[in-house]
Amino acid sequence: MKKTLLWMVCVILSVVVATGCSGGKKQESQVGGETNEKLTINMTTVSFSGGGWPDNEHPVIKKLNEKLNIDLQIQWVPSDVYGEKLNVLAASGQFPDVYFINDRNSFRKWQQNGVFLELSPFKDQYPGLFKKQDPYQLQLLNPAGKIYGLAYYLQPGRESLAIRQDWLDKLKLKAPTTIDEFYQVAKAFALNDPDGNGKKDTFGFTTAVSKTGGFLDTLQHLTAAFGLAEGWKEKDGKLIPIEVQTEELKAFLGFMNKAYTEGVLDTDFILNKSSDINAKYLSGTVGMTVTSASGIYYTDVEKMKKINGLSVPIAPPKGADGKQGQLTQMGGSKIVINSKIDAKKQHRILQLLEYMSSDEGMDLMKHGIEGIHYEKKGDTFAPLPAFDSERPFLLYRVFFHPKDDIYQNSPRWESPEYIDKMLKLYRENEKYAYRDVAFGLISETYIKNGINLKNKWNESMVKVILGELPASEIDKAVSEWKKNGGDQIIQEINADYLASKK
Repeated sequence: MKKTLLWMVCVILSVVVATGCSGGKKQESQVGGETNEKLTINMTTVSFSGGGWPDNEHPVIKKLNEKLNIDLQIQWVPSDVYGEKLNVLAASGQFPDVYFINDRNSFRKWQQNGVFLELSPFKDQYPGLFKKQDPYQLQLLNPAGKIYGLAYYLQPGRESLAIRQDWLDKLKLKAPTTIDEFYQVAKAFALNDPDGNGKKDTFGFTTAVSKTGGFLDTLQHLTAAFGLAEGWKEKDGKLIPIEVQTEELKAFLGFMNKAYTEGVLDTDFILNKSSDINAKYLSGTVGMTVTSASGIYYTDVEKMKKINGLSVPIAPPKGADGKQGQLTQMGGSKIVINSKIDAKKQHRILQLLEYMSSDEGMDLMKHGIEGIHYEKKGDTFAPLPAFDSERPFLLYRVFFHPKDDIYQNSPRWESPEYIDKMLKLYRENEKYAYRDVAFGLISETYIKNGINLKNKWNESMVKVILGELPASEIDKAVSEWKKNGGDQIIQEINADYLASKK
């Protein structure tokens, strides 16, 4: 009896001592912080041309599996059906463990329904992960003080206003700095034969009518100069949309009508697709456009050489009151974790994402594996054929993109001079950030009928540009938009805006 009692006391003491000595380890094991147990992680993300990796035996997946003691199962869904796929999963209640989501209305709706794990309590436990999150893009779409989705980082200053420097030189002009100078340069490009072929076959600039509820594609450098909102802007503590900015619209549309009438604006803009805007610039049809910074310095250089052209970036023109801005990436896509799965699995996913944010993990995500996807010779690196055939960078490009201090997507074998030029241009472009302050706010009326209302409004605005309607029709179009649901949209957006600040 005494021996039995003594044995039980010893057992209890040993448990107490072990627990005390292990400190955080016991707690870490309870919440899934350790990686002793192999876990299957189901991931879903978007795929573009070329699809995803053909199977789950890819060298990068194997490396992640070894590092995190997981069995990573990735489902790649084509971009044109990705939203539909997520809606099917939502209807069945079978969301994956971790997934990419690029529809802001769905994100907000599912977030409010408790579908996503709230991540703010984990910031101290995974500091490396949150260190690589851009504060603005992280908080975007998330309620104040809450984090339901991590940011897929997009470089805000990725797009630039570009101009044909060779045309400027040919016509002995300087790059425009104001909206009036922009017009004069564009007019010279259209009328003074900058390509020297003796034909009237060039224009100052072009655009396309947005098919996604916007207005005119890639003309933010002009709308900003006239004080128009990029969607919505704040005025006197209230959000107002571009659709009701009557006076600014009259000034801007007057400018556009003059450009169209005088042949400064591409007279076929009404027929353009979005892809035609840059294509016409690269073919020598127009002298100014908005394009990616990498296009200016890298991907479009050879195309420019074929037309004896030189493309350079310039700052957006200033309006009469000094306003200026240009196309700015918002970065609204999110990476979310299923709130219903086991806590151990949630923590393992956070470990995976933190690893992907680390220097070692980002190296793997961007370059793949040494000896398979690239080789190192001394201090230099070079890609191997498998870098192109196996595309080890896919997860970095289409699933989780932490904020990178180096030019995004730039491999380590890229020239330092090129990276330096890109970073300088990005920083310069960020000075002219032009954002929709209502991005991610929800209006049920807009969801039901907003695109139809917008397209009807667009139609009137475009007809004013074409001269088919007088400027007085702008007042009528604004009134119709408000009466047919716009006033309700304004009310709902502002209510959600106030709620998001609480």
